[in-house]
Formats: sequence, C-alpha cells, structure tokens
Amino acid sequence: MADRAAPAAAASEKPAKAKKSPAAAASAKKSVKTPAEKPAGKGKKRAPRAERTAKTAEKQTDAAFVYVLRCADGTLYTGWTNDLEKRVKAHNDGRGAKYTHARRPVTLVYSETLATKEAALRREAAVKKLTRAQKMALIAAKND
Repeated sequence: MADRAAPAAAASEKPAKAKKSPAAAASAKKSVKTPAEKPAGKGKKRAPRAERTAKTAEKQTDAAFVYVLRCADGTLYTGWTNDLEKRVKAHNDGRGAKYTHARRPVTLVYSETLATKEAALRREAAVKKLTRAQKMALIAAKND
C-alpha cells in the first residue's frame, strides 16, 4: 500500500514558477500611447458629444409605425418601421422581410402611428399575438 501512495504524492507536487523581474513585469503591462504617439489618419473622427446626444434625442422623438401587409397569397405580415412608405416599397422590391419576398406584391392594409420605437415594438408584439380573425377585425375597424 505504501508504494501506491508514493507516486500520488510525487504527482501532486508542482514545479515552482519562475518569478518575473520587476523590469519584465513592467514591460508586460500595456503601454498607453499619448495622442502624439498615435498614428495619424486612422479611423473616422467622431462628432462632439453634444452633437451625438442631440441626434440621439432627435431620433427618439421621430414617429414609429406598426403596419400590417396583405400578401399576394392572402396571408398577413406585421412589422414596424420609422418610414412607412419606404418600408412598403422595400417589401414590394424584395428587400423587405424574407417572408414577404416570396409573397409579392404586398398591400398595406393597416398602420398605426406611435411616438417612439419602443412603443412601436411593444404594439407590434401585441398585434402579432392576435389571431387572424382578430387582425381582420382590427383592419376592418380602422377602415370604417
């Protein structure tokens, strides 16, 4: 039994790691380049933060749309967009959703305008959960 324990004890011993010298440890750290050391002309210049923030706020205030399309085979497709006319044209040009690509031409039968993208996404999810009969009733109520 004693001879079995000896190899296990030898296997559990780990060789000691060599310690790095302070100079080697310092060179291993990532150096930070000053603006003068960085190569010129790399990448695009970003707009000032105030401009970027203003553009983001402007995008958030744009209206968003939830829409329902009737495809050539009679099925309904629901989606959302910021530009309704452009999106319907994209569907009819075959650049919209993969679902509508094979079911062209599509016709816009229902749309809703919402204040934000987030609201449109929530409404789109709600409309997609409706049954076909409920969607048809929604379309009929909007057209009346």
